[in-house]
Amino acid sequence: MEFCNTYFRKNLDQLTEEDLIIFFNSDQKETQHLEVKSSGETNVEKVYNKTLRPAICSFLNSTGGILIYGAPREDRKDTNNPDNYTLRPYSKGFLGDHDSIIRKISDGITPMPIGFRLKEVEVGGGYVAIFEIQESKTKPHQTDNLYQIRIDGQKKIAPHYLIEAMMKQITFPDIRAFMKVIDSQYLDLQGDLLCIKLELYLINFSEFLNEKNVRYRLKIDGPMAFDQIGVRKITEYEKFEIISFGEPVLLNVEVFGKFAFMHQEKTVALNIIFNGESSPSKITVYQMKIRPNNLRGFLVDGIATLEVDNLLFSEHQLNLGISHREALKKSLGIDF
Repeated sequence: MEFCNTYFRKNLDQLTEEDLIIFFNSDQKETQHLEVKSSGETNVEKVYNKTLRPAICSFLNSTGGILIYGAPREDRKDTNNPDNYTLRPYSKGFLGDHDSIIRKISDGITPMPIGFRLKEVEVGGGYVAIFEIQESKTKPHQTDNLYQIRIDGQKKIAPHYLIEAMMKQITFPDIRAFMKVIDSQYLDLQGDLLCIKLELYLINFSEFLNEKNVRYRLKIDGPMAFDQIGVRKITEYEKFEIISFGEPVLLNVEVFGKFAFMHQEKTVALNIIFNGESSPSKITVYQMKIRPNNLRGFLVDGIATLEVDNLLFSEHQLNLGISHREALKKSLGIDF
């Protein structure tokens, strides 16, 4: 997640002094995804050991966020103190160069983290450091033999039960399905059979986890089918041995429907149901609207609209208001 876009509406690399000044023109309270620290400590090792590493460690062990070092120093006794809104940059070279900052932080956190970036913004001859940290895929992390975590917007030492839970965390590849319309036309200029050609993509969004034995099937709700005679509304499961990050699977799909003598708009839903050896079942649903024009139906705007976005099948059932038993009873005819 790009947290800088959330707080600044800019990427980390695009941040400027003006962005920081505007940001701190109002009170900025620390949250689950934001921590601000003023500079002033002259012992650079204390800055690394007491401020930077523990804060970054807490974000890695939680859900990620932004750490700003060089922020204004809050005067809690005087809320009108102008210093409450004045950046406190550290001197040039105080933390070291860019690469040495990354190295000193990485070397002090175990296991070594990879999910954080740094931008030093020049402010009044000094610098303010902005760290953007992603939730770690290899947590829990520790620094100075302590596991840090964020609870209620504050950095805290993680209790034992949370450390144990992180160590036992279940991870699985993040496989997602997407679809787009390539073409939509009648097979015969005078006929009634509309053919819509689609491209289906199965993509692995997990950088370090391959997924094996990925299966998918397609199901149509509405007046179309996977064959020209209008019988086949659902496909058998197809399987791929492996899907890796950066190598999506592309599939070509055609659907057919008779839309002669149409008088009102009709909706077709294409359900993509898929799972893998390690990843649970998900569902993606696209809708296509067929609208009459001169008594024949045409795909509205030539597009399919995403209606259900790669949702776990269990969550999809909850959204529909049915239990797993009810879904099985409906689909299999089994009375439990």
